[in-house]
Amino acid sequence: MKRKCSKCGEKKELNEDNFPKKNTGKGGFDSRCKECKRCYDLERYSKKKGEILEQKKAYYQKRKLK
Repeated sequence: MKRKCSKCGEKKELNEDNFPKKNTGKGGFDSRCKECKRCYDLERYSKKKGEILEQKKAYYQKRKLK
């Protein structure tokens, strides 16, 4: 079975090698292929790096107290 990536439009085999798992996604997989998802995640992280690191730091401090 093949699925079309919602980002790049390329048709790929629907399996864990091409699409990341996603429990809420149709068929248990994300709508974007792994390559497009990786690019999106890297771009998002570079734009929001400070905010993400602050969230992680706050989470760590909260868990450390328990």
